[in-house]
Amino acid sequence: METKTELVKVVKEWVVMDNSIREHQQIVKDMKLKQKNVSQKLMETMKTNQIECFDINNGSLVYKKSKTKKALNKETLFSILNIYFKGDTNNVEELGKYILDNRQEVIKETIHRKIDK
Repeated sequence: METKTELVKVVKEWVVMDNSIREHQQIVKDMKLKQKNVSQKLMETMKTNQIECFDINNGSLVYKKSKTKKALNKETLFSILNIYFKGDTNNVEELGKYILDNRQEVIKETIHRKIDK
């Protein structure tokens, strides 16, 4: 940026875009909440009536059940290690600390806006 006026213009443009994004994010958040509530009702109906699929105009709504792994936090890690090492707290503490201390770190650079309240 060559001049102060160009910098001010770019900052103002960024703020306008940020405001617009915040408004749209709130709209999306509200819509997702409504969709979640409707999805719960739909899933309950599909489960109780053993319906796997609804055909709709441009595709279908499919009820699918899948298993996923929970996130691994410190408490879960130490609990699992304690079971594995059959209560040997030295090994549990040592290995747990090693795993937590040697996790990969990622550096992200961003610009965010603090709004005065």
